[in-house]
Amino acid sequence: MSTLGIPEPEKPSKRFGKWFLEKKIVVVTTAVLLLGTGAGYYYWQHHQVNEASTVTYRNYVVKRGNVSEKISALGTLKPIRTQEIKAKADGTILQVLVKETDLVQANQTILTMDNSSSQAQLASREASFAQARYDLKKALDGPEPEDVTKAEATVRQDEISYQRNLASLKRIEALYESGAETKDNLEKAQVDVDTSEQKLLSSRAELETVRKGTKPEEIEVLKAKVKETEANLKSAMSDYSGTEISDA
Repeated sequence: MSTLGIPEPEKPSKRFGKWFLEKKIVVVTTAVLLLGTGAGYYYWQHHQVNEASTVTYRNYVVKRGNVSEKISALGTLKPIRTQEIKAKADGTILQVLVKETDLVQANQTILTMDNSSSQAQLASREASFAQARYDLKKALDGPEPEDVTKAEATVRQDEISYQRNLASLKRIEALYESGAETKDNLEKAQVDVDTSEQKLLSSRAELETVRKGTKPEEIEVLKAKVKETEANLKSAMSDYSGTEISDA
């Protein structure tokens, strides 16, 4: 109480001062935490930007090599395209040159067969074709002088043989009429004469043919023979080549 009788204002109590002090401390603490959080966030953002902008380089030595790509899988492999291969000739397989899954090239031999019979047939048909060509050429070229000479010599030889057999027949006929010769010998002599006569006629006709040359119709026959033997030869060659089977 004052001496003048006027009441003095009340002083703040100690309890109020304590409360105010506690509130002040809470505000300061909160501000400090906010500032710390903001600084941490700024540092983290700045660090992330620096890491993102950093470029790392690696040095490699260039080398040359094969690049392979492998795929592992389970299943059954099926071909995109299949090719049926057949032998052109019958025979026994001697050797198989590839195995399953092997990669083969076009015209590559994949097996061989026994070609002994095909080889013999090929040789025979080659000989027939050569003979047919020779006969045609000879006919087209006309008779050679030695051919005419040979035909004339054959005619002379057949004439001598015929005359000799004819003289023998006359002698045996005379003896037979006198009873000095048998009928069997007479008949044999007659056969000899007939045979030698036919041979003489044939050799004379051959000589005439040689002198005149081959007739046109005969040449056509020879030409047809050449074509026939040539076709047979090609067939034999095909059979022979068929003993080696290759991929198409």
